[in-house]
Amino acid sequence: MRKRVLMSVLLVLCLALVVPRTTAAGTGIFTFTSPVPSINPATGSQYVLIGYNLYWGTSSENYTQWVLIPRCLDCPLPSVEGVQEYHCLAGFTPGTTYYFVVTALYEGDIESDPSNEAVKTMPAPTRPTGNLTDFLSSRDRVDGYDLIYFNKNFGKRIVGTYCYPANFSKWTRDAERSDLNNDGSVDGYDKNILYSNYGKTYP
Repeated sequence: MRKRVLMSVLLVLCLALVVPRTTAAGTGIFTFTSPVPSINPATGSQYVLIGYNLYWGTSSENYTQWVLIPRCLDCPLPSVEGVQEYHCLAGFTPGTTYYFVVTALYEGDIESDPSNEAVKTMPAPTRPTGNLTDFLSSRDRVDGYDLIYFNKNFGKRIVGTYCYPANFSKWTRDAERSDLNNDGSVDGYDKNILYSNYGKTYP
């Protein structure tokens, strides 16, 4: 069990999730502000912020999963409150509601109190899977229009080293709709899903 920071810590978690109207949106772009810089009374120096924990679950205040978000070793410590931090996650289940909080981690195995709780319901999946376009003539089946749509977004990514602010605008509604397996990357796996559903109709 980590020690709690004996100070007032403010972490505001703001979800910036891309939520296309008809897609299985399984990717989240999380932005949150850094806590107020504080002095460790035992050392007289500032607490050393080493990263964050992002927790989530499918019911309020019951977080069953988490991920460590380390800060880069060369990044300066926040000198003021409100420095924007960010993280990208993929793989959320379509149609499921998730609850999120974030905590700050400090050197010495110290963890802050949690932020406010943010909630997001992921949209339901497309019907049928691979039906990407909104064209009336094509909206209930997987056909050539969907292949054209997909190819325009092939190669776009948002997770890992591609999770940085300048790339956020590239992860558009169209890109996320083309990410059929919700892993934050439009790649060959998604193409195989699309091809395997080619010609299917709904209902």
